[in-house]
This record gives sequence, structure tokens and C-alpha cells, in this order.
Amino acid sequence: LNDIENGVLRGNKKSAVPGTKITFRKKDPKAAFVVPLDRRIHFALNCGALSCPPVRTYTAAYVDDELTQSSKDYLAKYLRVLPEQKKVKLTRLALWFATDFGAGDRDILNNVKPFAQDEALQALEGLLSSEDRLAVEHFPYSM
Repeated sequence: LNDIENGVLRGNKKSAVPGTKITFRKKDPKAAFVVPLDRRIHFALNCGALSCPPVRTYTAAYVDDELTQSSKDYLAKYLRVLPEQKKVKLTRLALWFATDFGAGDRDILNNVKPFAQDEALQALEGLLSSEDRLAVEHFPYSM
């Protein structure tokens, strides 16, 4: 499963587990199956913890729409924008896989913004349009 998640689906990146290495070496024949990173995968894969995305099925014909919907559904639960505090609470997945989401808090928030909805989207856009310093906190991990 590590080969699939970190090698193929995450563009051959290191696991979030400390001390791990890139999954496929240059001459590994499995490297031919690596696809470019799609951040939405983090909102679709389930590791069995309570705070993981729910198990869903995906279809070849509609996988793009299904991954987008999974991302929106997941972030509806694990994205809270607190504009008066200039704070955003976000899924811990964005911390663990920070290299997949961006170089800093603003990058990360800009990369999850397409999946924010309604009031959260408006508040996030407002915070990101300001020059104010933002605080990003992460929800606790639930087993």
C-alpha cells in the first residue's frame, strides 16, 4: 500500500512517517506508474482512523468529480475559518503532508481553498486577501 500511496499517487514522495525514503528508485520498473500529485487524494484515502476520510468507491468515468466532492465533504468537517481571530483550523493531513500542500501557511490555504464552501470559502478568501499574519492550527488526530 505504501508503494501505491506514496510512490504512485503522491508522485513518488516520502511517506509522512519520519525516517522514510522515496518509494521508487530511478531504475525501479514501478516508477513508470507514478502520476503527478493530486492533493485531493489526501481527502479520499482512508487509514482507518476516525479523522480519516470516509471509505468511498470511485469510478473511472467520474473520478475527477468524485475526488473533488470527497475533498469538499472532508473539508466541510475539517476546515474552520475564524476571521475575527485571523485563524484557520485545518485537518492535520495538511501538516503531515505539508510538502504536498505548499511551502507555508498561505500556500497551504490557497491549495485547500478550491474545496472550501459557502461561509468558509468567503471567510478564507477574506483572510487570504489581507496582508495580516494568519495563524493555522490543526485539528487533533483521532484514532
